[in-house]
Amino acid sequence: MTTLSGFYPPAQPSGFDALLITVGRWLVTTGERLAAQEHAMLNHSAHEERLRDGAALRHSGLWH
Repeated sequence: MTTLSGFYPPAQPSGFDALLITVGRWLVTTGERLAAQEHAMLNHSAHEERLRDGAALRHSGLWH
């Protein structure tokens, strides 16, 4: 049975099923991209906070 199934190409969705699959893939890709950007923005803002805190310490005279 497996030998015969190897001869046929896999079925391709069409119509509404193909539309749902395309929209689903787009949603996943967009969500992953937004999550990556959010993660990068969080890291960047934390870095800016550390720089600002260091500058404030140096300015206050507590930095030796």
